Amino acid sequence: MKWEDCDLYRITENAVDSLEVAATALDVEVTIGGSDAPIRAIPQLLYSIVYNLCDNGIKYNHSGGSVEVNSEVGKGTDLTSIKRQLVS
Repeated sequence: MKWEDCDLYRITENAVDSLEVAATALDVEVTIGGSDAPIRAIPQLLYSIVYNLCDNGIKYNHSGGSVEVNSEVGKGTDLTSIKRQLVS
């Protein structure tokens, strides 16, 4: 694995797409926001991290809950934030 120029938003989008079936099965809505976020990273590791965070947000949610994922360029850094909203 090597460092490459990549887009954090696209990696996040791919991870969320991969979890669509699991989210639907558990009745959890997943939304993605943000915009292109160029970053230099190891794409496979970054994907694994984002996937794991989103997967946990889905698995440890309640039926009818939601997960909001945002990837954006911050002040000198790129970040992905994941917020889980529980509905009781």
